[in-house]
Amino acid sequence: MESNYERYVSSILFDEKVMKYVKDVGYQWDGKHAVDKTHQDFPELKLMQTESECGMGANDWKHAEYIFGLINHYFRYGANAYVYWNMALETGGLSTWDWPQNSLVTVLPDGCVRYNPEFYVMKHFSSAVKPGAVYLKIRGPWASASSAFRNPDGSIAVIVQNAQKEEQEFTFSHEGEAFTAKLPAGSMHTFVFKE
Repeated sequence: MESNYERYVSSILFDEKVMKYVKDVGYQWDGKHAVDKTHQDFPELKLMQTESECGMGANDWKHAEYIFGLINHYFRYGANAYVYWNMALETGGLSTWDWPQNSLVTVLPDGCVRYNPEFYVMKHFSSAVKPGAVYLKIRGPWASASSAFRNPDGSIAVIVQNAQKEEQEFTFSHEGEAFTAKLPAGSMHTFVFKE
């Protein structure tokens, strides 16, 4: 079966006439299956995830953990940006085409808002990773559950998820700097340190 990369991306990006007009590539939904190959073949392009998978309106912790994994996946495989779909929806989470979806914020009938679990996932990244940050490759047992970035001010931001049912010990080291932390079961953490 033909992949999304073969079907959509390579047919455009390997065309020299078209490629002279392409500076960035945006991925929606199934881009997770093509972002790595695009980055390998065209490392000079900026890649962006343009629409997060929006769930089915449950706004639960399980989907928040899944979104954390998606964000981590996109950055690990070359994306420069990640955009969440549905900043705010009313109670029930119905989109304009009557499909219940998740949102960062739910607007309650009284006009108050509820911050949903995925709001806090996005907050982990957006509060610590500054514009112009550079992604740092992570190796070892936490590679699929953490992301690290060097901010323009030289600080290092590390965002990590322990989706296990037990407490886990997390160790991070970079250019002679290291720290260890105990991560409670089912938790997400952000660490920022200066080198």
